[in-house]
Amino acid sequence: MSRFELQLLGSPQIVRPDGTPVDLPRGKPLAMLCVLALEPTAVSRTDLAAMLWPTAPSPRARASIRQALWLLRKHTAPDLIVESNGHLALDPDRISLDLEPWAGLLDSGALDEALARWSGGPLAGFEVADAPQWVAWADRIRSRWESRLGERLELQADATQGADRVRWLQRALDIRPYRIDARLRLIDELVALRELDAAEAGLDALRDAAEPEDEPRIQEAEGRVRLLRRSSHGDPAQRLVPEFVGRSSEFAALMSAWRSAQT
Repeated sequence: MSRFELQLLGSPQIVRPDGTPVDLPRGKPLAMLCVLALEPTAVSRTDLAAMLWPTAPSPRARASIRQALWLLRKHTAPDLIVESNGHLALDPDRISLDLEPWAGLLDSGALDEALARWSGGPLAGFEVADAPQWVAWADRIRSRWESRLGERLELQADATQGADRVRWLQRALDIRPYRIDARLRLIDELVALRELDAAEAGLDALRDAAEPEDEPRIQEAEGRVRLLRRSSHGDPAQRLVPEFVGRSSEFAALMSAWRSAQT
């Protein structure tokens, strides 16, 4: 049986079995379809009403769900959405998700292709008015997939070194810019490569993303970049910089001794 495809990476849309897009307006019916596609079990009409029509009286919310179902079935197929005991779900024989082959790319290590198809992640740019619970749900969905991709990119960075490690860490940070550990590792690698401008830019980005409790780690990173800056002007400490990359405790002890010697 031929299937529709729900494309969730980027702004969501439905594609017919022949590859043509379904002319379904963006709004709560499409948002409801996304919920049914991404929830692991069937969703009750009550939960859908609370998520998408939270301020509507119960009779009006139920009517809105009926209208949304009618619109979805009209534009796709009558049997696309199935119901049992007041719970709705998609028929997997009638519709597939683009996230399924994309996850296969990720798991197989085809990261360049996975990134090319990412398009900002699931539901990117899809806004639904007057539905804060749906917005929070969409944020959780997006965060879950961002974490999956970001973790895989960081693992790839760990398996490489030098310029390749920098490239994969930068890609990981494009997905999860708040990852302090990844930013510190990027600075370490840039220092080891003696890339002063890039290391200083990485340090600025670290400061922007960090919380107050990250201050000790920021100071260590600043010390490494400071040594690199001095070495670029002929300071003999240039020989020390690569030796302490990734060795925070030893570097902290060295910096403590250096500060003591300056007083």
